[in-house]
Formats: sequence, C-alpha cells, structure tokens
Amino acid sequence: MWTSRDEQEMIAFWKARLDQDEQVARGCAGNGEWDAEDIAIYGKDLAPDVRTHMAHHDPARVLRDVSAARQRLAKVDEAIGAGHDSYDLASALLPLELAPYANHPDYNEAWRP
Repeated sequence: MWTSRDEQEMIAFWKARLDQDEQVARGCAGNGEWDAEDIAIYGKDLAPDVRTHMAHHDPARVLRDVSAARQRLAKVDEAIGAGHDSYDLASALLPLELAPYANHPDYNEAWRP
C-alpha cells in the first residue's frame, strides 16, 4: 500500500495544512463566530445562499475542525508508528483525510483515494 516514507510525508503535509487552516481562521476579525448578516456587511453583492455557506464555515468552526483533525492525526500517526492491527485502517484513512486539500500545490496526486 504505502511505504513508511509516503505515510510520513502525508502526515507532515496534513500537519502543515492544519497549521495553515488555524492561522487563517485566527487571522479573521471578530470573535470568529459569523452569521449570514455579518458577511452581508462585507459581501453586499454575494447571494444569500453564499453568505449562509460562508457563515456555516466561520473561523470558529474551522478551529473546531482543526482541533478534531489534529486528534485524528495523532491517532493515525500512533497506529502507523506502532504497526499493530489498526495500522491497515490508519493507512487507509490517511489519504481520505488529505482529500480536502487536493487543490493545494504540495498535494501529491499519488495520495488521491
């Protein structure tokens, strides 16, 4: 399936993307919790459904997602490192966790599930 080096590259890539997501979310103005009305102030020309979608993915949610993903990453990394029965599952899950970042220039197409 994957070599140990492939897995370590994927884990490093994932950690870097989570750091980047966190940095962007923390750089946003306000308390991080937005609603469609907040976004309307800055995006007057955006359709209401676009504003709602943007609010649904506000910085506070991104930070919660990053926190949860870091916990999953730690479990995957632990399983891969231990090489026990859960290794196969962790190895299979790792590319799925990277799929949302497929448009990133550092993404390796060989990782695509």
